[in-house]
Amino acid sequence: MSYFGSEKKINLSISAISSTNLQTISTTVTDVTVFNGGSLTQVASSIGYPSISISSNVVTLEAGWRYCIEVKMKSSLTSASTAVNYLIYYITDTSNNITSSTGTVLIYRDNTASFSQEKCIQFFDATSEQKQFKIRAVRGGSINCSINGSIDTQTSDMRSHILIKAWK
Repeated sequence: MSYFGSEKKINLSISAISSTNLQTISTTVTDVTVFNGGSLTQVASSIGYPSISISSNVVTLEAGWRYCIEVKMKSSLTSASTAVNYLIYYITDTSNNITSSTGTVLIYRDNTASFSQEKCIQFFDATSEQKQFKIRAVRGGSINCSINGSIDTQTSDMRSHILIKAWK
């Protein structure tokens, strides 16, 4: 009788960039600036973590890794509204070409709205060279959106984040 065993090893690094900075988004597609100066927090790692930097709205990912980027935005309206309002956001390259799925935050919902909330997700293969991206957003509906704004009774603002999973 022989025994065959296997050991599965996960070489994964998980980090996050979060922000409580405020930014107003209107009908013009604009770069999301709330993550500028954000610090990288290592959540879990079995192999260390890559060097990730942000400068002028551009996130730079270290070469030698593969990445799965997940963006989740927190948004509220800048003024009261009973209409359907939402925030649309996505990842682009540095030339503003969309490279990810589209994230949507539905802020008010009534019987006329029929779309779902979705995160924004992007895969990068940076094994041979560093990759750069930025996040852009535009409002849908009639009222401007405030990223990380909180107009409820809580005293602290909401936090948007970029979750970064990296592996070699």
